[in-house]
Amino acid sequence: MPDKTLKENNHHSDKFNIILSKLILESIFPYQFICSDKPDLQDIKNNIGFEVTQANNKEIESLWVKYRNEENEKKKEKLKEVIYKKSNNTAKFDDILLTQYHKYNWNTPTEVFVSKLDKLQKNYKVFNSNNLIIIYEGFIALPGYLENLLKSFIVEQTSFSKKFDTVVIASNQVYIFKLNQMNIENIHLDIDKFRIDANNIIKGEN
Repeated sequence: MPDKTLKENNHHSDKFNIILSKLILESIFPYQFICSDKPDLQDIKNNIGFEVTQANNKEIESLWVKYRNEENEKKKEKLKEVIYKKSNNTAKFDDILLTQYHKYNWNTPTEVFVSKLDKLQKNYKVFNSNNLIIIYEGFIALPGYLENLLKSFIVEQTSFSKKFDTVVIASNQVYIFKLNQMNIENIHLDIDKFRIDANNIIKGEN
């Protein structure tokens, strides 16, 4: 039977990312989004949709949160074993576990892009402008990487009839990949403030 707490954590994670994305996008673009589904954020008036996703393995993420919060040592050890197995025996339980977790269990932006691009072809509502925002903790833009990533996005969707116009990667900074114009913008935002605001919004709804 599925773990109820795991489901709740996944739901909270999804909701948090959608609200966080809404706050980020509305601070960048002159749009007002409503939270919906397929895609997650919609501006009906301006005919724009944004799908929200994150680059990590949600199941392991939820287990990791439980592990960090668990005070019972026996339960903690059991969670440790589960995470270790689900991460293909790569997770390291020490002071840098989070770094190791990201290294082995986060998908690349291109993998996330292709996954969502495939879903866009199916039962998503199509807008004049269809877009994707990826919440990616610890994203590192090495020299030349952003340009290669832009090319990768463009090439990957060549054979698809429905395409994304813009891909936003939100980490400590926000990177905007405009696929039609073939350019990249880098915007400095106080992401931590948006995280606090998103948490407060969720708390206010509960």
